[in-house]
This record gives sequence, structure tokens and C-alpha cells, in this order.
Amino acid sequence: MVELKKVSIKKVFESVFGIPLSERGFVLCKKNGIYMRLVDDEVLKFVLLTNDRADTRDKKAFYIQAGMISLYNDRLDKVKFLQYGLRAGTLAKQLGYPYRHRYEYDPYDRNDAEKQMKAALEESCSIFFPIMDSVQGLSDYVDYCKMYRIHHLYFATRFANDSLALVLLDDHDDFTGILQREKKGYEQNGRMDQFDEERLKECLFEFGTGERDKVYADSELYKAALEEAKRRREAYLQQLKEWKVID
Repeated sequence: MVELKKVSIKKVFESVFGIPLSERGFVLCKKNGIYMRLVDDEVLKFVLLTNDRADTRDKKAFYIQAGMISLYNDRLDKVKFLQYGLRAGTLAKQLGYPYRHRYEYDPYDRNDAEKQMKAALEESCSIFFPIMDSVQGLSDYVDYCKMYRIHHLYFATRFANDSLALVLLDDHDDFTGILQREKKGYEQNGRMDQFDEERLKECLFEFGTGERDKVYADSELYKAALEEAKRRREAYLQQLKEWKVID
């Protein structure tokens, strides 16, 4: 009896996504199997494959994550990429697009795996890439965070996550756009009775703008933030060279 060979979904991912991503300037980081592209030496875009549990018996499943992270983050490793990556289904739901939570395939049928991966590529092209293409520098990246990952900008006095990116821009925006967007979302979903504008303002101030303004107001803290931002950027640029993502 001939033993069937399981499909390497990682290889299928690389064969289907490889050329389209390379055409967009992405490079495969072989160390962790993630496609990456550095923009303006400050923002790193990435696309990765994540295995999932299938609902159908005897099948395997996966989904695609994509996202961005600045070189001013407090960490740059695979766990961080997984935390910062957006799932196509989650993003599509937020944008009001039809979507699939995951892609299931026969683990012994490469044709089936490729078919599902091509469907995932099509979804990525329509959902992820337009958003990623709009980010051409640090200011765009902070706008992206405000739209999809606002909590990544919180706790600036602790230099947490990407909060230093917000500090570096000398950005005094009070995030009113976020309030307006959140309110619109509640209106569209018929949940205005659950919208607590004052609590949201309080949260934005306490963890976001308030923390950022404390850094601006304290000359020693601001100096330390700039020094830490410089250190992180230099260290991560070297790390990306070691990963052969950049020359």
C-alpha cells in the first residue's frame, strides 16, 4: 500500500504568494517564513501564513495575516508579527466586505491546497494590499494604527509597542477622527444605545494622547524617547540585514 504524502502548505504558500509579493517589493525572510518589505527605513510591511483548525473532518486549514509595524517598536520577532498581523476576515468585516474566516484543504491533495491558496491570494489583493499600499512613511503608518490598531500607540511614557512612532511625529492630533468613526460604526450597526463617547474620550486621553503629551512636557523623558527610538531603529535595521530582508 502506497503511503500518501502530506502537502507542505508552507511551500504552497510560497509558490502562490511568492511572485505577486516579490513584484510588490516583498522579500521572503527564510528565518521565520514571513514576507517583508521595508518602507522609508521606518515601516515594515509583512504577510504571513498561519495554520488553523478545520471545521471539516480530515481537513487542514489556514488563513493569511498581513500588517505593518514600525522600527520603533519595543520588539521585532515572530510573536510580534502574529500580534500585529490583521486577519483578512476581520479586516473585511470591518470594511463591510464578504469574507472567509479560514481556508480548508485536503492535506493529501496539492491541487486542492493550491486552489484554496489562490483564493486566499485573491482576497489578500482586494483587502490587504490597497491598505498597505497607502502607507508610504511613518505618518501614514500612524494613521493606519489609528484606523485599525489604535492601542499600539498607547503608553508612550513606557515606550510601549509603537507609541514612539507617535511621539516622533510631534503629533498633537486629539484623535477626534477616531471618535467620529466609532460613532458611525455604532450608528450603522444600530447600537447607538451602547456608544459611550465620554468613556472613549477618557480612554484615548488616558492611554494615548495624555501619555504622549507627558513625554512632550518632560524634556528628560522626551530626550530619552528620542534616544530609544534611534537605538531601536538602528538595531532593527541591522536585524533585517541579518535576516536578508534588506542589503
